[in-house]
Amino acid sequence: YDTQSAMRTSDPYELVLTYCRCMMGFLLFAPEPARALLIGLGGGSIAKWVHRSLPRTQLTCVELHPQVVGVARSMFHLPEDDERLEVIVGDGAAHVWQMDEDSADLIMMDAYSATGIAPPLATTDFFAACRDRLTGNGVLAVNLWGSDKRFPEYRERLSKVFDGRVLCLPARQKGNVVAFEIGRAHV
Repeated sequence: YDTQSAMRTSDPYELVLTYCRCMMGFLLFAPEPARALLIGLGGGSIAKWVHRSLPRTQLTCVELHPQVVGVARSMFHLPEDDERLEVIVGDGAAHVWQMDEDSADLIMMDAYSATGIAPPLATTDFFAACRDRLTGNGVLAVNLWGSDKRFPEYRERLSKVFDGRVLCLPARQKGNVVAFEIGRAHV
């Protein structure tokens, strides 16, 4: 059993889990993203942190399961939608395919489950769609599990799509590896 969401009641906005803090590594490449997409909501830690800490960022979260959104709002203090936060119940892959090109400064994927990444979120074509939706300075941050037998496949697909501009950052906690794919303008 692995903890996928955690919150400190004395500070609900703190990023308790190490991999969540690692996901914020995107700030090295995109310190003030105007438009961001988060695929996979979980307890809402990442969404809450972005909403509170990056006041110029408009964040859209896409979560497949409505009950996850309900738990994030009722138990983990995820705020209601406003002009900077939109939570959509839907398919993250389908959402990316429907986006305009060059429409996101940041795409974060935190859609890892006990069975791995859902197949539609791990194909070369999907990663290429993410690349095409990123602005020139955009960043894709993907939460991966280093011990997953498909990890080398995922890394290779990302490297191919992003012309080798991939940085893997192992989280201190067991297993998580955050892969950052760097947009064209960072070369």
